[in-house]
Amino acid sequence: MKPILFCVLLIAIQPVTAVYITEVMYNPEGSDNNQEYVEMYSELYLNFTSSLFKDLESTDALTLIQEANSSFYLIVEEGFNYTGINATIYTTGATIGNNLNNERDMALIEDITGQIIDFFYYNNTYGGDNDGKALCKETPYEGGYPCDPTPGGMNTPIEDSSADNSSDDEGDSDTFDYSSLLINEFFPDPNGSDDAPLPNGEWIEIYNSGNNFIDTAGLTFTDKGNNNLIITNNNVVETTYISPKGFLVVYANGKSMLNNNGFEKLILSFQDNIIHETSYVDSKKGMTWSKFDDTYILAPPTPGEENVEPPEPQEEESKSSGSSGKQHPQEHSYLSIDEINVGNDNIAHFGDTITVKLNLYKGDTKKSVVRVSADQISKSLTFKFNTEQTSYNISLPLQLDHNCDNKLRSGNYNLTVTGFDQSASKSFSVSNKTICSMSSLQQSLKTGLNTPQAESFINKETSSTLIYQSADKRAQTYAIYLFFLATVMIVGYFVRQQWKNKKSG
Repeated sequence: MKPILFCVLLIAIQPVTAVYITEVMYNPEGSDNNQEYVEMYSELYLNFTSSLFKDLESTDALTLIQEANSSFYLIVEEGFNYTGINATIYTTGATIGNNLNNERDMALIEDITGQIIDFFYYNNTYGGDNDGKALCKETPYEGGYPCDPTPGGMNTPIEDSSADNSSDDEGDSDTFDYSSLLINEFFPDPNGSDDAPLPNGEWIEIYNSGNNFIDTAGLTFTDKGNNNLIITNNNVVETTYISPKGFLVVYANGKSMLNNNGFEKLILSFQDNIIHETSYVDSKKGMTWSKFDDTYILAPPTPGEENVEPPEPQEEESKSSGSSGKQHPQEHSYLSIDEINVGNDNIAHFGDTITVKLNLYKGDTKKSVVRVSADQISKSLTFKFNTEQTSYNISLPLQLDHNCDNKLRSGNYNLTVTGFDQSASKSFSVSNKTICSMSSLQQSLKTGLNTPQAESFINKETSSTLIYQSADKRAQTYAIYLFFLATVMIVGYFVRQQWKNKKSG
């Protein structure tokens, strides 16, 4: 057996075409158990011990179980019958990955340095689905075609089966036909920060309507302001290759370029040649612009999957015996806490007023009340939102309870928001003040009187209503009214006395 280090060097210096996946048996006739395999071909001898096999669900290390003087390598289940097969054979254990999915999956080989050797996406429309055939390919990154199973031997394609799967750019693996790429979905205004790092923040999804793998590396997205986002390994999850009839999500990864308001244009291009473009006006928090036929509409995010239209509110007659009631429409609401601002030291103190930023979306639900509170250390604030299928962004102050009697402990507390049959919570630290006296309590109350009410940044066509006010706040409000009334009465009394004195004089 040759040293592993030497083999790793071979992987590093050999051309990409020297080693690749050549055949996949993902759904043999009858039981799949101990019948599935993945075949690789290499022009040079390689040792894949400790290399990794990945599918869409799992990652497994390769273990050598047979070595042979052959250019073919097999990855099999541990019970696979490899008698008479002249190939070097590795196993991933009881199953290959998470079992090779019979509808859609990926076989990917990664060396011990983390470098991708080759990968093979497939779906059951390619063939080989319980029909006695495997899927074969002759060069890296191409789509598979049905073939007779030949584990450890040369592929024998079915006659004419490879005609529709041959590369449009045969002989030049660095050139691809990009005309099959479409901008399928994009997320201008995600929950949280638009410029958050991958996998959060803004993203754009591409769909490949063609029959060949395409490397999208170097393609560029451009907006109306000529801001650019170039596709690289740094803004995709695994690889810049996109499979036939597959999706690729490209993340802005710390960058924000898509407008949330007003007109915006989005162009996908290669070397100044436009591949596809679209435009939109305004966006909605937490909703993507998704392509349906030739139209883009606001819909729920579906990164890496087929787009899903937002459900229409429907009412159906109840089928329950003796009931004429209506079924509630399906709800697609959400709540999130974007930020808890506790001051420059990132620690709140009992008695402080913290600022909470909320992101809400009311879907097809008749429920309208949302409550916000800090567990056990604040009163509850309650809001009412009436308009369905609407986003709300709210910034509000929340008064924390005082702790002069030291009954509350310093530590982490949860801020919780509930409503629309949804809930969200976020932890934050709370500490005791160094000194807590009546004077500091009065000063805090005085500060509280000068705190503005919750500021709402809401769609102009919608509104929110404050329907609850804490007891402390009401007491403060009544105190102001009583003080004002007493002042007016005292002033009136002295004015009346002066008037009487002048009249009697």
